[in-house]
Amino acid sequence: MRKQVDFSALAQACAAFYVYNGQRGGQAPSYTVSQLCRALVVKYLHDWSGAPWARRTAAEIRSHSLVRWFVGYGLREATLDHVTLWRFEQWVKQHVPRLFFDETLRQIDQAHPSERVRTQLGDTFALVSRAREQSRTELLRDATRRLFGYLASVTPHGYARVVAGVAWADLFGQPTERPERFLDKPDRDALEIRTATAAYEGLRLATAQRQALATGPHTQDLVYQALLRWENVLGKILRDEFVITCAPNGCATTVTHHTAKTNFKVSDRWRGFLFP
Repeated sequence: MRKQVDFSALAQACAAFYVYNGQRGGQAPSYTVSQLCRALVVKYLHDWSGAPWARRTAAEIRSHSLVRWFVGYGLREATLDHVTLWRFEQWVKQHVPRLFFDETLRQIDQAHPSERVRTQLGDTFALVSRAREQSRTELLRDATRRLFGYLASVTPHGYARVVAGVAWADLFGQPTERPERFLDKPDRDALEIRTATAAYEGLRLATAQRQALATGPHTQDLVYQALLRWENVLGKILRDEFVITCAPNGCATTVTHHTAKTNFKVSDRWRGFLFP
């Protein structure tokens, strides 16, 4: 990649970010735009997405000698911070959203002109799908909403019991709730914890109501299978993103963000109840 791709066009198109970001703290930045562009390419090559992508990319640059060399850092140089990388991608999305795709495609066409005339097979579903990154709060709310929808179809009475036992405002927010993108990090973290706590309780209650139906032909129904699927999806989000400590009765006592320093272990009681 470093030998074949010319990053000067990308860096030149993003030069305005250097001026914009350098004035934020009253001091010149300790990185180059070319390094930021290469760092973003690392993220695209690994297809990293979701909330932790900036931390993961920054850690890869810091710890992997080949990636460090590709981005443009010496062995003992301090690498860029994940916050800077996240800000840079937001700036790119706002000001030059098609830059990396168009410039990379242009260089590929220039290096391999015969590829333009070859027949290519594409995934038609992917061509019409609408997808974007989601925050932890959005992931939790979307998965819980789908879970509750299938639960209402399988057992309306069970759904009513779950709704009565869930902190609905914490889970789905108030109508006057300030948009998440406008929140500072402490407020955004607090929102994620509140949502995760309520989502866990909703998952626990929904699983109990589903298990109360016992076994039978209804378990082969497509709606029932969809209910099981969204139980697993919501459970995976909670496992991957949060550390949850449970009381003997299964209720959550503490919920914190899952960090690189935590060794997440699901208790036997929780694992058997939610993740058989």
